[in-house]
Amino acid sequence: MSYRATHWAYDLPLIGPAKFVLVALADMADEANTCYPGQKRLAIMTGFSEKTVSRAINSLDTMGLLTREQRHGNFGYRTSDRYRLNLDVGMPETLTDREPTRQRAFKALSPSLTDSQSIPNGLSGGAVETPDESPVEPPVVAKVSKRKASTSALAASWSPSEANITFATANTIDLKHEVGQFRAHAAANDRRQADWDAAFRVWLGNVVKWRKPEAKGGGSDWALRM
Repeated sequence: MSYRATHWAYDLPLIGPAKFVLVALADMADEANTCYPGQKRLAIMTGFSEKTVSRAINSLDTMGLLTREQRHGNFGYRTSDRYRLNLDVGMPETLTDREPTRQRAFKALSPSLTDSQSIPNGLSGGAVETPDESPVEPPVVAKVSKRKASTSALAASWSPSEANITFATANTIDLKHEVGQFRAHAAANDRRQADWDAAFRVWLGNVVKWRKPEAKGGGSDWALRM
């Protein structure tokens, strides 16, 4: 895994399938920022269809965020492409404006209020003097969106941390089984977390807590853990 590539992919202001596919590629990239997963593998990781993955890759290629290189086997047959992530390339200017419409409208309005030092009659019912040193209060919607951004759904590319793997091994927990149960429970209940590694650590702790005395490994009543 290339941590630099992963951070780069997360920070780009992409939306939709292109974002998920780029993060998945970055998660698998080596130190040279290259990887060669098949589109079927990417579809499994992101939860999208192979056609959607293919369209997302074409979009990322068009934007210059990645470069594709064809690969062939020993007998000349086509294998999965090699993807090289172009970390030195930023988003095109035409694609970086992702602000909600209400935020753009507020920003467009704010300078006019400050420069004219008054609120238009249509908004207040009369001209009201506004001192230069009084800042315009931000809209409530900005605070709401900031709180929502602090939590997120479980990403398809998520995997247990080394600390959680060590804990599971030390307590003879069937890690593969518990990861599957954890993902299923999060999806079925539409869970949102700020720190999924911490949530999974609690999950593993409950595996040990609810384990029957005769059990040597694996989990127990997993639906009660979150």
